[in-house]
Amino acid sequence: MINKKFMLLLGSLMLIWASCEDPYNDELNLDQLNFGESLPKTELDNWLYENFTSPYNIEVKYRWDASETDVDYTLVPPKPEKVTEVMTLVKEAWIAPYMKIAGAGFFNSYSPKQFVLLGSAKYNPGGTITLGTAEGGRKVVLYVVNDFDLGSREHIKHVMHTVHHEFAHILHQNILYPSEFKLITPGDYSSSDWDEFSDAEARRMGFITNYAMASPDEDFVEMLSTMLVEGHCGYENILSAIQVRGSDGEVDEEATNKAVENIRKKEQIVINYLKETYNIDFEDLQTEVQASMDQLAPPYTLLDQWGSDKAYSTVRLSPELVNGLPDAFLAMYNEAKENLKNDTGLDLVYMELIYDSENQILLHLPIKDSGGTVYNALFAYKPETDENGKLTFVYQGSNGNGNFISGMVKALTDHLENNAFVVEWYHPANNPCAQYPGFFPEGNPEAYFFGNLHN
Repeated sequence: MINKKFMLLLGSLMLIWASCEDPYNDELNLDQLNFGESLPKTELDNWLYENFTSPYNIEVKYRWDASETDVDYTLVPPKPEKVTEVMTLVKEAWIAPYMKIAGAGFFNSYSPKQFVLLGSAKYNPGGTITLGTAEGGRKVVLYVVNDFDLGSREHIKHVMHTVHHEFAHILHQNILYPSEFKLITPGDYSSSDWDEFSDAEARRMGFITNYAMASPDEDFVEMLSTMLVEGHCGYENILSAIQVRGSDGEVDEEATNKAVENIRKKEQIVINYLKETYNIDFEDLQTEVQASMDQLAPPYTLLDQWGSDKAYSTVRLSPELVNGLPDAFLAMYNEAKENLKNDTGLDLVYMELIYDSENQILLHLPIKDSGGTVYNALFAYKPETDENGKLTFVYQGSNGNGNFISGMVKALTDHLENNAFVVEWYHPANNPCAQYPGFFPEGNPEAYFFGNLHN
């Protein structure tokens, strides 16, 4: 029986340890054991039957059954509430998209007929973790169910990557993809040391993830699952971030283009394979998968990512750092820059908005003298948000450098203090997949600005 394993590095997965009254968490729960037909059906059993077994002939096993697991590994059964969350995701972001785009005939013919859910990860001797397996095209095993959070975009992506990865194995095991796929990056496959490379390193070699380097089969299914789960823009942003650098540290344009070109070749084979083999329009399928994921866990808003306790605390911008700032804002920025230069000989380096604490945003204007010494001018604001989510900057004070240059940079400080801003992602018209933190003034819409996120 073929056992296709989908693994990630141990260090890439956060494990969540739950405490309880039993310090060793070893109390026996009979509801999590499999006694065949002796246990009465629970509400969860009925829900699984109605949503998977009855309509699709898919059995979902979650009670502990040693015959379904590898006795060489220490594993635990899943929590019933997590079974519901994971299988809700499976239904909405795997079954529903394929049913809509490919139809019931396709899905019922090729879908695995059994899902086995396990609460913990499967730790392998080499330091990797098995997140899922597909066995013989009929059975999918999902691990780490107890850590799953249906409201987490990252958790959803992890699980759906595994499910789409394993289903892609089933598809190519039934009808093999074109042989030319294996010839695109033939010399860099390695089943033994793929985990020694990061995803970024793998991409510089023409692979979409490090696990894609394990074999052509894994390469093919990693391409399909990544393209579906990341969505069009997520996938395009992955490719646009690829940079191969030479020994001098400079970007090697030829090598970079070659890496992207090889991934693009694989992408096209995957798209053509689905259409020609199964009459599935990839773009339509991708759109449906993303819509389902968005419904369950909406993409992060800017204010989910920018804040004193968020992933990023700083927005940095200048005409040199970001292209396409509107003329109305550039006029204010350049006025401040010219005033500083004319009055003091100092150069404005850039502008930052730093979420310093929950109740304070700093406008940071670093200014540099002719000798290269940088002085930090700081203006403190209290952020206030109205019922519609618009942000206002309430001035609180400034440091000595801020006081010194305040009259020269008044165009910028007035812009912040005299407007209410819609704070949301900005997508340039010429590159809609690019995403920047944007500030859109309600009273002066032509003077919006955007920048780059930093810590």
